[in-house]
Amino acid sequence: MPPTVQIGIVVKDLDKVMEFYSSTFGIGPWEVREGASESTVGGRTYAFKTKVAFAQLGPVVLELFQVTDGRSPVHAVFLDKGREGVHHLGFYVSKEEKEKMVASLAEIGIGVVQEGQVSKRGSYTFLDTEKTGGVFFELIARYTE
Repeated sequence: MPPTVQIGIVVKDLDKVMEFYSSTFGIGPWEVREGASESTVGGRTYAFKTKVAFAQLGPVVLELFQVTDGRSPVHAVFLDKGREGVHHLGFYVSKEEKEKMVASLAEIGIGVVQEGQVSKRGSYTFLDTEKTGGVFFELIARYTE
């Protein structure tokens, strides 16, 4: 795997958690983005809206992720159980690297649980957690075009 570049945390109230992290731990400044997304799971497409905040935390980006409307199955794994917390580790890869890694990992039983586009900036793939201790690994492909 390439170096970890992101730690993703699923939250129920992004503003509350962001304020707590800022006032208690001095984490920030935050870049907040809101938008609509679609993802595919098992051939089915899900639409949802999100509010996401990013802050640099040493060499990695801390991502707070809130689903504000609709359903994102990979995030619902936490939220349906009333949980918040560390959800995924993110890794930047090229589109070609992502395709090779997904194929290679499938051979050892680590499958894709959700994938989607991030507007025209790139795509993401969440890998199954069964063999990774319950934490998703997110392969993040950034497009340069």
